Amino acid sequence: MTHRTFALATAALLTLSALLVPVVSIATSSEEGGASSEDGASPPAPLQPWPPAPSYAGGRATGGMAIWHPDRILEAGAPLNAVVAGDFLTERSGNETLTADASGRLWLAWRENYQWRSQVAWNAGGNLTSIAEGELDGASAGREAAVSVAFGNGTGAVFVLSGFGGQAAATQVLASLSPMRAVAAGDVHTGSPGAELVALDGSGNVSVAFPNSPARSPQNVIRILGAACLLAADLDSSIPGEEIAVGTSSGEVVELFWDGSAWQERGLWISASGVARLAFGDADPLHDGPELVIAAQNGDITILERLGDTWSGRAIWSRAGPVSALAVGDADADLPGNELIVGCPDNVTRIRWDGNAWDRARLWDGSGACNGLAVAELDADHSGNEVLAAGQGGNLTALGLYHPGFSMTAGTQRLDMTEGERISLQLTFTPFDKLEGNLAVTAGTLPAGVWVESGVRPVTLAYPNVSSSLDLTVNASVPNGGYRFLVTASHQAGIFDSVWLTLSLDRRLDMRISMETRQPNAKPDTTATYTVTVSNTGTVNDSYRLEARVESGWKVKFSAGNLTGRMAPGENRRLELKVSVPGDADGRTAKLTVNASSFANSSLTRSASMKVVVPQKSAPCGLFLLPAGLVGTAFILGKKGNKREEK
Repeated sequence: MTHRTFALATAALLTLSALLVPVVSIATSSEEGGASSEDGASPPAPLQPWPPAPSYAGGRATGGMAIWHPDRILEAGAPLNAVVAGDFLTERSGNETLTADASGRLWLAWRENYQWRSQVAWNAGGNLTSIAEGELDGASAGREAAVSVAFGNGTGAVFVLSGFGGQAAATQVLASLSPMRAVAAGDVHTGSPGAELVALDGSGNVSVAFPNSPARSPQNVIRILGAACLLAADLDSSIPGEEIAVGTSSGEVVELFWDGSAWQERGLWISASGVARLAFGDADPLHDGPELVIAAQNGDITILERLGDTWSGRAIWSRAGPVSALAVGDADADLPGNELIVGCPDNVTRIRWDGNAWDRARLWDGSGACNGLAVAELDADHSGNEVLAAGQGGNLTALGLYHPGFSMTAGTQRLDMTEGERISLQLTFTPFDKLEGNLAVTAGTLPAGVWVESGVRPVTLAYPNVSSSLDLTVNASVPNGGYRFLVTASHQAGIFDSVWLTLSLDRRLDMRISMETRQPNAKPDTTATYTVTVSNTGTVNDSYRLEARVESGWKVKFSAGNLTGRMAPGENRRLELKVSVPGDADGRTAKLTVNASSFANSSLTRSASMKVVVPQKSAPCGLFLLPAGLVGTAFILGKKGNKREEK
């Protein structure tokens, strides 16, 4: 699991923050004073290293903020009477929960893909009064559930259900002429394999069924007038197996156990008022071993501890009001050991021994009456166990302890820029553990000449862990060098996270220019094509203007204009240059020069040149007749003479 929940000290915070839309705002502070700027050709200063850990507070509350958060699992539309948790679906990992409602439906629920899923696993057509879970059917995989039913005709029954991965199969193991009030599972009969079921009907009859021995008939153990509740647990380690505890409306707590040949009965405790609920577990760190917890109808809560052969009781809470549910378990992952969870008329309360006294804290105010409580690990997205509360209003709720927070990360680790330039980076905020509310983002003390702005807009920190972002724009007019400043996002509850940003002003403007052509020689009365390559060898973005000329005054022109456009550091840009060669350029050589200048700093120029060579045309050679029959050869070296004749 990965999420935690609602403490009394922060209940007001959750109520407030749940109403707020998380919004990120920006504020900055800066030092007074000015800074002189250097020109674009200044040498770079050494850069400060980027901090290895981007998070200062880790997105955690500095004071260890913790909240108990109620997460609704299902709405049954009828009062819920009981809840248990266990591995009922063998095809998936983790636990599921079974909840019984007053209209006869047994609900199966589980956590999947950050959402609660639920379905009706079985419908008995009566009032499902309680549930027990365990290995009740050795023939089937996974855990089984036993359900006690009070039918509308005044009768009752107990069913064992198995196979929750498909169509649940129900087997009736007990029947009664009175409505069934409660059922518990445990190894209460050492003469029978596996666990047995203990049932209590409306007439006070306590019966034992043997689901792992189908051929064995149920046994009626005893009739206890006014019996109101029961449980099965290892109350006495000196007796093999487990025992049965029964609470009565007259305040008695009775222990029933199998001595190997017969059922025995003995009294454990007498309360000042009727017994409403029983629970069993290791709730008292001062006592070695588990304890029996008794909630009386007048609201008194007592812990019974076995000391040798006797039981000793300690009152831990008086006048709690009518207690509708009890559970013992490790609900608070921040504290050692188990706690006692109490369902009160309008809240769910945690009781624990803090080393000096019994401490109480409300986990959930306004919960309404809870008819059933369980402590189990059900939500794989939350770290630790949850408290499952089956409400009289028909809602099943998971209470978890959460440590809400968020993380802030910067998309750009180092900001490289030049004087007067604006550069943006993205801040990403990822919430976790139910965080709600507003964030304020501040930039700490800034170097003179550096200021920060942001595009302020609503940012929702949505569960489960959906990231949101904010664009931050940094402006700088400072000398070359490395600068660091802290950006902090803080929550109204004291949660904050920070990142160090490094601003690098290595404002070195530089470039390189070169020329090439595929035609080594030009021809008269043609157009020669050259490729000019401009490279941004500086550390900042720049644009360049090119100018070309030929010493002889020949016409030159860039095919697509003489501007490179914005170029990033390390970027190359190629421009095509056309040179018009005159028709009388035969045998001539001209110098072609291209100059490039920076837009960021007009004093930064570079040039490249090359010769435009127009070869001398060769004279045509021919034979002709001379007088007296002599033969001669004429060489024509040019269009206008330059002739040499041999005779």
